[in-house]
Amino acid sequence: MLKIENLTKSYENKVVFKKLNLEINDGEVLSIVGPSGIGKTTLLKIIAGLCGADSGKMVIDGQKINVTEKNQNALIGVIFQDFNLFPQYTLLGNITLAPRIVKN
Repeated sequence: MLKIENLTKSYENKVVFKKLNLEINDGEVLSIVGPSGIGKTTLLKIIAGLCGADSGKMVIDGQKINVTEKNQNALIGVIFQDFNLFPQYTLLGNITLAPRIVKN
């Protein structure tokens, strides 16, 4: 289960989202849709531990996650959809590259 409470993120003077609340139970599927620049990718980056939020709380499967800083021990992985794959590796090689480097 993923539970987010009062998540707030801003860049300089632009508020991306303020006091966002979200709960996704095991087995549920959520789609995040909206126009460009609304904060979809920022939310996913915070959930995955790739960037920090300004404030808020997050719990993943009962484990409290510090959302105010990057979390190298995050429980969520991200595969980007754009050109971020390395051409010299297979798809499997690209997907497993980061865990192999970070966790050996």
